[in-house]
Amino acid sequence: MRKRWICLIHISMVLLLLATGFYWLERLTMRKEAAARNTELYERGGEYDILFVGNSHMVNGILPMELYAQYGIASYNMGRYGHYIPESYYALEDALNYTTPKVVVIDVFMLGRSEKMRSDQTGINFSHTTMDSIPFSLRKIRAVLDLQQDRMYRKELLFPYSVYHNRWDELGAGDFRVEYSTEKGAITNRRVAAYEETAAVEADNGSVNNGESSDTGVQYLEKITSMCQERGIAVVLVYLPFPLGNTDEVLMADRAVDRELAADFAEKYSLPFLDLIETQLWNPYTDFADKEHMNALGAQKMTKYLGRYLCDHYELTDRRTDASFAAWKTDYDSYYEEKLAALADEDDLKVYLMLCNDEDFTVTVAAAPEFLSENPGGSEETDMIVIEMLLQGLETVGAAQETEGIHIQVRDSGTGELLHEKVFIRETDLAEKE
Repeated sequence: MRKRWICLIHISMVLLLLATGFYWLERLTMRKEAAARNTELYERGGEYDILFVGNSHMVNGILPMELYAQYGIASYNMGRYGHYIPESYYALEDALNYTTPKVVVIDVFMLGRSEKMRSDQTGINFSHTTMDSIPFSLRKIRAVLDLQQDRMYRKELLFPYSVYHNRWDELGAGDFRVEYSTEKGAITNRRVAAYEETAAVEADNGSVNNGESSDTGVQYLEKITSMCQERGIAVVLVYLPFPLGNTDEVLMADRAVDRELAADFAEKYSLPFLDLIETQLWNPYTDFADKEHMNALGAQKMTKYLGRYLCDHYELTDRRTDASFAAWKTDYDSYYEEKLAALADEDDLKVYLMLCNDEDFTVTVAAAPEFLSENPGGSEETDMIVIEMLLQGLETVGAAQETEGIHIQVRDSGTGELLHEKVFIRETDLAEKE
C-alpha cells in the first residue's frame, strides 16, 4: 500500500511538472499584446474609478493619462480593436473579477451588427488580445463557445499554444520582459489624415447586415447594463465621432443605425447617451489619423469633454492629491516623456503642429510672411489649409521677417522650460530644415 502511495505521488509530481512546463511554454511563445494591454488592469484593478469599453474608436479616442492630468480621474481604457458589443461584454465580465469601477463608459459603435464577433483571421487575431489573458476556465469556454462557431477558431482561442508553438524563431527580448502600456490601455495615433468632403447619404436599417436582425448588440448591451447595475456601477453610453465624408457605405449605415438604437436603449433604461457626433468639438480636417480613428488632437478633445462630464455627474475623487496614488505621478511622467519623444522625432509639419496642440505645451510660432500667404497649389495647398487650422489652436503665432520658413518653440506649460524647437521650410514639399 505504501509503495502505491509513493508511486501515485511520483506520478502526480511528474504531471505537475509537465503542466507547469506547458504553461510556461505557452506564456513564452504567446504574442505579448494581451499581456501589454491587460496586465496592469488586473494587477492594479483596485485603483480604477472608470473603465472605458468598446473597440478601436475607444482605444484611440479616450486617453486615461490625460484624464488623470486634467481631472485627477483614475481610469483604464479596455477598448480592443475589432470588438463588437458581445465580445466587449465578455472582456468586461472578465475585468470585473479584478476591479470594481464607479462608472463604465461604453462606445456603442457597431451596436447594430448582428454578428457576435468578427469571423475572419484578422478578427480572431484581435480577439487574442482579450482571450489570451483569460485563464483556461469554464468562464473562458463559455465565452468562446458563445462568440465563435468555427471549430478551428474555437480551438485557437481556447488553446493559444496550438497557433503560437511555432513562434520560436520570432522570440525576442520583448517575449521575456513585456513592456506594459504607458497609456493605461489607450493607443495614441500620431498622424493627420487627408480629408475630402463628399456627398454622403445616411443609410437606413435595411442596408445593415444584409437585412438580418440587428438585435444581437442590443441584447449584449442589456447584459452589460444588468451586470454593472448589479454591482452598483453606473453606465454611460457614448458614440465617438468619425468623419462621414470619408467613410464607405457600410460605415455610414452603422453610424445611422447605431445612434438610433443607442438613443432608444438609453431612453428605455434611463441611461445617459453622449452622442459626440452632435458636438462642435471635432474637426474632420485635423483630428483624425484615418477615415475612422482619432489622432492625438481629436482624442484630447474627446477626453477633455468626457472628463468634465464625468466630474460633473459622478462623485469622483481627485487622485492627484491622494497619497496612495503616488505611482500615478510616476506613470504620468513616463507618458509625458513619450509625448516629448514623439514630438522630437516628427518631421511632418502637419503632424508636428497637431502634437503641439496639447495643454502640456505652450507653443510660439514665427513664420516668414510668405510662408502662410502663398498658395502653392495641388495637394500642398490642401496641406496648408490644414496647417492654418492647426496654427489657430496655438497660443502665439506671428510673422517674422528674419525667419525663413516657420520656426516653432515648444515649452512646458507649467515651468516654461524650452522643450523643443524646429524650423520647417517649404520647397517642393514641407521638410524640416536641419
